[in-house]
Amino acid sequence: MNMTRRNLSTRYKRHGHICRRRKGQALVEFALLFPFLIVLTVGIMQYSRLFNASHLTTSILREGARYAAKHGTESQTNYGGIMMTSDNAIRAYIRDVADDTRVINRADLPDANITITPALGSAQRASGNAITVTLRYDMRKQIFVPTSLPGLSRIGISTSSVSMIIE
Repeated sequence: MNMTRRNLSTRYKRHGHICRRRKGQALVEFALLFPFLIVLTVGIMQYSRLFNASHLTTSILREGARYAAKHGTESQTNYGGIMMTSDNAIRAYIRDVADDTRVINRADLPDANITITPALGSAQRASGNAITVTLRYDMRKQIFVPTSLPGLSRIGISTSSVSMIIE
């Protein structure tokens, strides 16, 4: 088992050559997997943004329905120092709550997208009855990649509703 200096150096050279080949192999494997990892990461980020926006719209509606249950029977409501109909006050309150989230802008919630039923002045809008607030929100505003990509074309308008009993 007497190894000469020459045999020893040849052995290390072979081993070094094998390590270099393995490093090259790892680099090629990483280069092949990297695009899939990026797509997976962006997909997870997109899904989390959509899930967060969906959760926030429900929370905003819950706050709006609570305000509606409290002030829904009033024909005029003082909101922010301004007298307005209770429906307009409910819509303004929902926009203020949305603005506080810093995710959904008040400009993204026009009057046409916030529906309050039953209508103001109807006999069903009385204490002890249910009042429903419905919000239509375009989820595409939360996506930062093109919706023309496969699977994203189905994302569109999300409709949420919350009902509470009028006090």
